Amino acid sequence: MNVAVAVVAVALAAPSAAQVGREPPRQGVGVLQVLAPFDAGEVAALGRCFADHAAEWGVVAQVVRIVAPGVRDLAPDTLLLGYERSLLEELAAGGMVAGHSAGVRPFAGESWQPVWRADADGRAPAVTTFFGLIEADQRGMVLSRRFTPTSSDGLVLGAIAAALGWSADAELRELALGDAAGGALRSDSASTLQLLRDLPPGAAMVAPTRVVAAARAAGLPLDSAPFREGTPWLELAAALTARSSDAGRNWFAARFEREVAPAVVAALQLEPPPEAATDDSRLTFDPAAARAARARLVDLQAAPDVDAPTDAAGLILRWIDEILLTGAVIAIWVVALRFGRRRDPRGGGVV
Repeated sequence: MNVAVAVVAVALAAPSAAQVGREPPRQGVGVLQVLAPFDAGEVAALGRCFADHAAEWGVVAQVVRIVAPGVRDLAPDTLLLGYERSLLEELAAGGMVAGHSAGVRPFAGESWQPVWRADADGRAPAVTTFFGLIEADQRGMVLSRRFTPTSSDGLVLGAIAAALGWSADAELRELALGDAAGGALRSDSASTLQLLRDLPPGAAMVAPTRVVAAARAAGLPLDSAPFREGTPWLELAAALTARSSDAGRNWFAARFEREVAPAVVAALQLEPPPEAATDDSRLTFDPAAARAARARLVDLQAAPDVDAPTDAAGLILRWIDEILLTGAVIAIWVVALRFGRRRDPRGGGVV
């Protein structure tokens, strides 16, 4: 089983200077190997944060970006940092992270919103509403990564589906596969900032607010606005793996919330911890329903029939869907199109 977690491996034996590239700050200081899921620039900022506080926190950190490490990465004395809270709680329920004083600790928030690049004529995708993500005329214009069972972007779209009560494949298929028709699915390990850099004119995607702000500050010609129905918002948390040493548990219990978490929030420009946030525009959704919707989105994206047809029969079928003809007319056309040999662009069987 693969899990997408940010991992901080804690080796509490004092290292040599050659091992870490600098003199240990003082006797008894351990080494943190930080495996984080953030973009490369954020990982670099996280590394600088740990380096600046090495003596204060009693650790020397080595930071590497890992989006989805496997179970073998969850060794004892490993701190899971910066992933969505329910993921860590699921790992805790499975006995993979520690409980009691070293349990799951929410420490930051992450809001998500649509961002787009206008085309040469100044036109932009209408994605500031949830339904805008699935409207037929947006097909191929909303960029998305392939979802994984633990991906935050998949959970955000699952939350949107849960908030609107979408659970049928006919509805979820639009979120999962509508963009695949235009070849707009990207690698599940792709950097969010790089996706924004490569966003084609007239296309949109959903991304963390802080990354959108960084992209715009870097001069990318992007526009963005919150969803009108509410802002999807995830809790980011930390947890220590099961069977961690007493030294590791004591370090986490004594230092994480009081010293480490505030510095990490500031370094990565994360949002305030859940209890400190005052934004009342957050989207309210059922977390369990959102995770269930994400699981189905993953299955739908894994289906073999995600390519859009380019022949006349496929284009006619899409036209029928988009202008919402009556059931009787649709039935007539579907029967006629069953004599063709292309797949339904919605992901159905051969028609």
